[in-house]
Amino acid sequence: MYSSNDQYQSIFNDGEYGELKCASKFYAFRLFRIEAFVKELVTTDEMPFLPSFSRNALTEYNSSRLSGSYFVAIPEFILVVNMLSARFEYSEWIKVFKNHCEQLSIVNADLEWRNIYTDSKKIDNLRGGVPAAELFNALVQSIRNEWKTNNIQIRINARTTEASKRYFNYCRYVEALKRRNKVLKVLSIKLYYQQAVAYTVNSA
Repeated sequence: MYSSNDQYQSIFNDGEYGELKCASKFYAFRLFRIEAFVKELVTTDEMPFLPSFSRNALTEYNSSRLSGSYFVAIPEFILVVNMLSARFEYSEWIKVFKNHCEQLSIVNADLEWRNIYTDSKKIDNLRGGVPAAELFNALVQSIRNEWKTNNIQIRINARTTEASKRYFNYCRYVEALKRRNKVLKVLSIKLYYQQAVAYTVNSA
């Protein structure tokens, strides 16, 4: 999905991000990281931040590998998913991340999560008056709940299995053609919509 530069750039909205969207490697890596984040969090029940009380009665947080790897990246992830065009379908990992950021009202938030040790303790007065660590925990748990409730992983596994079967059948078909024909002529046809008329194309 992200390998073709022209197609990749077309998935982003124009406007204020027009000058930024050309940095396709930057965005491709962020989309990959969002998927990696969701894939990792749904395979474990580990709590990202565990509270512990310090001597001065202030709540401290012990971070896990999940929060250590992704906490400061969340603002960048949100920036990228906000730039995605609504004209395209995206992977389950991308969609579930964006949906739950919207549910927690952080999809348009200017989160200052730059340092896991200091910013995780900052109170977010606009979103329930809770520390950023608790907001991160809520995002993770919300995604986990939907993933399990809607059996999203089962659907992904079924689609992957079906794709493997089709690949195997295509290979058998090609091998049969090669055995039956000494010479094969292969014609490749690439179809695409021009960007200028993309909004006028429908399924009719």
